[in-house]
Amino acid sequence: NDNIGWRGIFLYASSSNTLRNNTCNGNGDGISIYSRSDVFSTDNKIHNNTCVLNTFNGINVQAYSDGTIITNNTCNDNEFSGVQMSGSSNCRIANNTGLRNVDGLSFSDTNIENVIDNNDFSDNTRYGIYIGESIGSSVTNNTCVGNVQMGIRVNNFHSGSIVNNTGNENGVGIYLTSSNDNVVSRNNCSLNTADTGSNHGIWLTSSLRNTITNNTCDQNGDSGIYLGYSNDNVLTNNSCSGNPDAGVFLYYADSSVLHNNTLNANGYGIKVDHSYDLVIVENEIHENVYGMELYGADG
Repeated sequence: NDNIGWRGIFLYASSSNTLRNNTCNGNGDGISIYSRSDVFSTDNKIHNNTCVLNTFNGINVQAYSDGTIITNNTCNDNEFSGVQMSGSSNCRIANNTGLRNVDGLSFSDTNIENVIDNNDFSDNTRYGIYIGESIGSSVTNNTCVGNVQMGIRVNNFHSGSIVNNTGNENGVGIYLTSSNDNVVSRNNCSLNTADTGSNHGIWLTSSLRNTITNNTCDQNGDSGIYLGYSNDNVLTNNSCSGNPDAGVFLYYADSSVLHNNTLNANGYGIKVDHSYDLVIVENEIHENVYGMELYGADG
């Protein structure tokens, strides 16, 4: 299709369809699915389509499209998102490629128990993956490399998991804001220096009770792991080496637990600023400019 300003394929209030092996280039949206207020679009499958060079999104799935499965699509060089979704639950987004868009994947509005796995969302001008307002979702085995701002950004993302992703060479590897009770594990978030502002491997802001374990956060522009205004988080078995600011930086991060982390060859192994009631035990802190600094850290 070549339908500038409109849609290549449009499903409206339609369920249980399969869109396969289509080429939807140079449209407004390549593929769009919308629901009506009284008739939803559910359980559709979008598989093995090519949606590139569209004025808006490669694939655009709007609210009340529960059970949508989006697999093996190529969604590159669109002017907004490779894949755009909102307000839908129990969806799977897997094995897609979304390169050189603004966002590789943008998933907004309330969504529950979605699975985002094995995608390549790299070289986008803002985020590889953005997810907002989510409960119980998983982000696993994705490649998010070379995105200008953040590899993976989640906002109000609760009781979910971010596991085994590659978030290298972005501005920030993985960023959680206002996100509680998650597991962030076995991710590689290294060499993040692309943003003109902050360049951390993993960055938490206003986020509580997360477990950050077995991640590699080496050679970022600022810190390996940075916690700001984030309490009751547990950091275990992470490697944070070669970061010029700090391996781990705690800023107003009360009741943090740091156990068995490897924090070598950083500016500071551990840097603490106005954080209280900390537990810092059995970490390996070698060959840093400063091993550990505690400022305003009564415990």
